[in-house]
Amino acid sequence: MPITARLSKRFYDQFGEETANELVDWMNKVDAVQKSEFRDLLAAHTERIDARFAAMDAKFAAMEARMDAKLEHFRMEMKAEFAAVRAEQVRWLFLAWASLLIPLVGLWTR
Repeated sequence: MPITARLSKRFYDQFGEETANELVDWMNKVDAVQKSEFRDLLAAHTERIDARFAAMDAKFAAMEARMDAKLEHFRMEMKAEFAAVRAEQVRWLFLAWASLLIPLVGLWTR
């Protein structure tokens, strides 16, 4: 919504209608040019910011892929470690069961 510059009645009386209108037209043109330049500058900055965000998105996607790979590797290592611990526990439980069973068998056979 354009805002038209206006001058006071005294200015019109002092310098005349034609001069005052020329000044008002000139001020409106300057305002329009400044708005246009501002829009162009804002568009340029917006494009730069969008490009930076796109680059950041790509970096985050790459970092996310690396983290996913590392987490998957860690998960596989933990799964293998838990399997090894479980196997060791089964061996110890079997040894404990066998060591308790031998005296019981000895008591029953007496």
